[in-house]
Amino acid sequence: MSASKRGRTKSWMGGPSVSKEVFERVFHKMDTEDVAALSGVCCAFRDAARDVFEERRRDVSRGSERFPIPCENSVDAERFPFKFTYISKSVLPENSLELDEDGSGIQSSLSVPVELRKSDKKGWGVHACGEIAEGSLVCEYVGEIISSKEAVRRLKEYDSATSGEGHCLLVVREILPSRRMQLRSNIDATKMGNVARFINHRCDGGNLELLIGRGRGQFLPRIMLHAKFDIRSGEELSFSYGESLSAPLSPGGKNKRPCFCGAGCCGGYLPAEEI
Repeated sequence: MSASKRGRTKSWMGGPSVSKEVFERVFHKMDTEDVAALSGVCCAFRDAARDVFEERRRDVSRGSERFPIPCENSVDAERFPFKFTYISKSVLPENSLELDEDGSGIQSSLSVPVELRKSDKKGWGVHACGEIAEGSLVCEYVGEIISSKEAVRRLKEYDSATSGEGHCLLVVREILPSRRMQLRSNIDATKMGNVARFINHRCDGGNLELLIGRGRGQFLPRIMLHAKFDIRSGEELSFSYGESLSAPLSPGGKNKRPCFCGAGCCGGYLPAEEI
């Protein structure tokens, strides 16, 4: 039986024949941009990359969540978002260690089925794939937990970027009982994050609320997104990033982005502040 009949590719560059399945197994472990770069090497790479891309379109989390997260895009040719690494637990970038579960009963990452849909103005957004009852946990905001100094540095870097893609740096201030002190958490999901990074802002507060969870003996808080009221299937999920702006914060509005939430109280620009 010939090599082609056994499902093996022709030899290239003098190397041995390798099956398409082997390429797929290797590609599954690679970042999307690297797979795309190799897809033009040969027909086998192209075919394997196509299958891998389709699988990632069906589940952008790559099997790391309780539910698959499919992507739907009728706006342009981007089949799924790929300029980030999907993680289901927050990490400390200094050593890239995941924060372990502490047995506190706080669920992490995604708790209900959702899908990503792309719109012309807002980009990717998260939509419910079923009814979500009031008070239900939807997901945790997952990303890199960084210091305030690093948050300031990254924000300047993001604001000076010319790509206009924005960032997913969430800053949460926890007011202590004395009300004289506060704890600040900086979670950056721009390059590493989960489905929460795609939840869009809405000036009227949206249908989700941020709640701080902390397990027994756990100093670092976890930011959980819960349904403020019953959410219908197909409805876009949203929450307030902060106080909306009626004008750019800086002259010329270089670091400010327009808001397309559609709320009657929309200020015209996404929330932003100096941190």
